Parts: sequence; C-alpha cells; structure tokens
Amino acid sequence: LKHWAKQLGIPLLSGWRTHEPTFRQWLTAHQVNWVQLSTWGEILKAPLLGTPGLPIINYHPSPLPWHKGPNPYASVI
Repeated sequence: LKHWAKQLGIPLLSGWRTHEPTFRQWLTAHQVNWVQLSTWGEILKAPLLGTPGLPIINYHPSPLPWHKGPNPYASVI
C-alpha cells in the first residue's frame, strides 16, 4: 500500500491517534477528501466522525459484531 500511495502522491499515515486535534488539523491542512482505516486498534470518536464532508471507511478484520474490539484476532482464535 505504501508503494502505491507514494507513486500516486497519496498521503499515507500511520501511528497517529485519531482523537488528537493535530490529526484533524493535518486532515484539514492537506484538504483530505476521505479517510480509509484498516486494522485500526482505536475507537473512532465523535469529533472525527462528525467532521463535515469527510467520509471515513473503516475496514474491520473480523465479522462484526461477534468479534469486535481492539484485537479481534484473539477473539476469532
């Protein structure tokens, strides 16, 4: 994913906390149109989810609601 994003000039972030104001400020400063999350171990909170005009796609690695939480792999096993 990193390779393709770099080739296409798409910003790819990792290690950020979505509840920190600096994350939302970065999104605004870079005029991000949408956010895609995968294997994210953090619950998305209202300030981020309520950002006008910012759709968020969150891929979950296990069937919901049976295997939810920050580490669904352990509950699946």
